[in-house]
This record gives sequence, structure tokens and C-alpha cells, in this order.
Amino acid sequence: MLFPLFVIGSGYIGIFSAQLAGVILAIAASVYLLKRRHGFNFLVKPSRTSMDGKWRFALGSYTSDLVGGLPTSVLPIIVVARLGAVAGALWYVAMQIINVLLTVSGTVSQALFAELANAEGNINRVLKKASLSMYALLVPLSVGVFVLAPYILRLLHGNYVAAEHVLRLMTIFALIGVANFITGSILQLYKKVLYITVVNTANAVVVIFYCLLFAHNLDGIAIGWMLGEVVNLVLFVVGGIVVHRQYHGNILVD
Repeated sequence: MLFPLFVIGSGYIGIFSAQLAGVILAIAASVYLLKRRHGFNFLVKPSRTSMDGKWRFALGSYTSDLVGGLPTSVLPIIVVARLGAVAGALWYVAMQIINVLLTVSGTVSQALFAELANAEGNINRVLKKASLSMYALLVPLSVGVFVLAPYILRLLHGNYVAAEHVLRLMTIFALIGVANFITGSILQLYKKVLYITVVNTANAVVVIFYCLLFAHNLDGIAIGWMLGEVVNLVLFVVGGIVVHRQYHGNILVD
């Protein structure tokens, strides 16, 4: 109980401390699971030769991640600059809750990529399993956030309830975005990192320019974010289907 109280009452230092504590706990849990559950040997030194032929994919993936994170990084600055600090706080809180929902899909998609890379034969079964897992986890959480949005925001502070409408809008698109993670994993499997980077660039351009030119309130910012998600959805789905059919025939059909 003392740590949450310390965080709430200590301003930016508390926010930084909470984030740092979360990272440390996550690292500790990861090390424990890798060692105890999977027998990972941390004393083994990685070999540079093991990366031969993989540098282009690794650097391309890193670049696409950086570009994909631009809207999340830039939008808070745009909101504060155009709408003020209060709107910035409302947007930040809503976006952090949405990020929790997106983390569910992101975590499953990482496991999906590993399974796809080691799958033998038809990968449709793996894709179906991942899709069902994502929706089974995300739908109840999203419904809960949509219905309980004002109460969740009120837990943080009564003033944050003003972000209720924005939070609900973005929750709907968090559900739609599941397809982005599925098709993104397919594109990664076939090392289409350049295409992924192009899609993420298109998303960032749409979001940033719409919010700079047309958004006059938080609803407008949310619409810009959702338009970017639509761009991602269309381009990722089309690209994923085309690539998958080249190698495995009709997608998600046994």
C-alpha cells in the first residue's frame, strides 16, 4: 500500500519510479521463467556467425518498430501543443489504457511468430489458434473497458472521466486491430520488413498530418488515430493475404 501512495504523491518522480519498478519486475520474472521453465543457459555467449544473413531482417524490424511507434510518441506532443495540458493528460490516460489492450494482442502475436517460424506444413491451424486466443482474451477486456470506462477513469481521478468518449471510441478499434497483429506476423515470417516499414510510415503520416491539420479537440485526435488504424488494417490484411497465398493457398482454409 505504501508504494502506490508514494507514487501518487510524488509527481513525475513517482511516475518514473513506477515505470522503472515495472520494468525491473518484468525482467526478473522473465529471467526466472527462462531459467526454471525453459532451462536457458545465460552463460552461453552468443556467436556473431549466428547472425549471418539475418542482419538485414533484424535492422529492418527495428526500423519498422521505430516508425510504428511514431504516432504514440508524437501525438501527446501535438495534443499538448494544440489543445493544452489538460487535454494532454486526458489523452495520455486514455492511450495508456488502450496500450494495455494492445499489449494482449502484441504478446500473442510474438508467440504466433515463434510458432509460425517452427511450424511444419500448413500454417493455417496456427493462425486460427492465434486468432481465437487473441479474441478470447481481448473481447472480454474490451467489453469491460467500454462499459466501465467512466468508473475506470474515476479510479485515477474524477476529472479523467472527461476522456470517457475517446476511450470508448479507441477501444472499438483496438478490437479491429487484431487483424493487424495476425497479418503482421505473416509478413514477418516471410521477412517482408520493407513492406511493414512502408505500412507503418503510411500510418504515421496519416495520423500525424490529420491531427495537425484537422483535429480541433480530443475526438478529432481519436479520429486521426483511428484513421491510421484503418490504413494499417487495409494494407496489412492485403499484404498478409497476398503473401500467404503465394506460399500456402487460401488463408485460414484447411
